[in-house]
Amino acid sequence: MKLILILFALFWVQPDSWTVYLNEKKIASGTDKPVAISWTASKKGKLVIDYQQSPSNIKWKRDFVITTVNDSILSTSSFSYASGKFEIPCSTVSSLLMKMDTIKLHTEQHPADEQMMVRSKIQPLLIITKK
Repeated sequence: MKLILILFALFWVQPDSWTVYLNEKKIASGTDKPVAISWTASKKGKLVIDYQQSPSNIKWKRDFVITTVNDSILSTSSFSYASGKFEIPCSTVSSLLMKMDTIKLHTEQHPADEQMMVRSKIQPLLIITKK
């Protein structure tokens, strides 16, 4: 019965929502598709992702991942909450963009209990292009 309730909840879940701020100024928000931005920030400051997960009976863990356009992983940061604010220093993004023209940022969501038989989820957030 519990499994049926979990499956039912998964099919009727609202999408997660997120908003990205650069030095406290909103630069992007969305639910399903990544937002493309041109990077003009200096090495000072921070990129803040306010990620709100829809209510769930399942406990999740989340990673924020920066990749190349070919999905090669450049950086991974674990986040201890399913929802909340996550910060990335602007210097991290700027230094990666010195080496390549475009990078991508997404979040990966995995069940906290490895015995749980539910799928992990990848949510694309940003495509960042150097200006």
